[in-house]
Amino acid sequence: MGRRPSGVIDLPPGCCWKKGLPYRRFQIWDEVKGKYRDHYIRLPHPFDPTFAEALERINAPAASQIERAKPGTMAALAKEFRAALTKGWTRKTRKKGAKPLAETTLANYRRYVAIFEEKPYAGRLVRDMEPRHVYTFRDSMADQPGKANNALAVLKLMLHFGAERGWVKGNAAVDVPYLPIGEHEPWPRDVLMQAIAEASPMLRLAIITGLCTGQRVSDVILIQHGWLRTGIMEMSQLKTDVDVAVPVHPMWREEIAKVERKAVTLLYDRSGKPFSGTDRIQERIRRLMRDLGHVDADNQVLYTFHGLRKNACCYLLETGMSDTDVGAILGMTPETVRHYGKRARAYMIAVGAAEKMTSHNILSAIR
Repeated sequence: MGRRPSGVIDLPPGCCWKKGLPYRRFQIWDEVKGKYRDHYIRLPHPFDPTFAEALERINAPAASQIERAKPGTMAALAKEFRAALTKGWTRKTRKKGAKPLAETTLANYRRYVAIFEEKPYAGRLVRDMEPRHVYTFRDSMADQPGKANNALAVLKLMLHFGAERGWVKGNAAVDVPYLPIGEHEPWPRDVLMQAIAEASPMLRLAIITGLCTGQRVSDVILIQHGWLRTGIMEMSQLKTDVDVAVPVHPMWREEIAKVERKAVTLLYDRSGKPFSGTDRIQERIRRLMRDLGHVDADNQVLYTFHGLRKNACCYLLETGMSDTDVGAILGMTPETVRHYGKRARAYMIAVGAAEKMTSHNILSAIR
């Protein structure tokens, strides 16, 4: 795939560029020298469709074979926690009979677990963890609040797991709040039209698919041509295992017909294979938004793929469908539909009240 200069592409936690090539880096405890040393494993290029699979393979069995963490440290807890996740561990607070976590969720957990196998966290003793340490950890990623909150969530789970097994007396992270983060905003019409006009054919299809189905990007990359034959697209959501049935919008069919069919899925990578993960779609969306100038003062993008889920929700509400019906199509609870549709509902109320409001004199009503 060729070399890529360091810093051009962001790699997952625990990975790094070395002489223009991507590697998974491990911190290995050296019993003889009594300190950690670096161990590197070569990875495919991030654009290679086998990248995600190779990283997962290295992070699971290979990591457990070569990582020798000092007992009682965060690195040792991370290794045991990862093994427990593989075996199906979940918090006791989850409802009895709840289904196992989705593989995508587990993969994200493992990505953030890897942070605690690296310096400066790997060698810290679990029993010495205090809330101040957790605050420092969270705030070190304050420039990326989404990443910071994901990492904090995993740390809370790890310490909960450790407390259950006597590693530490309490969970130092349990009361540490998440960083404030804006909601996934629905895309305004002008932003949507700009994005559709400037996107590559594959990214354009991804955007239209998200808009017309209201599904998460992790589900959108799985949608197959065969699922659309009847005019109703049925699937089980990957994250929640909720069954949905989505009418196939004519605009969606038109967009599908514009893209050459190379895979069983609607979307595929440069090699013509189904996407193995969501990273490349997400990165292309971020790049597009930055190119279009839709960023805040910190150069963080204002609109994400998940915002299209809100667009779909608002559109369905504006057709007059009930919260329950919209939820059934999008795989949301009625409460989530009401939350996502606040703006659409406010607009609909304003439209309905417009004639009444404008037909009276405001000043005459003031006493």
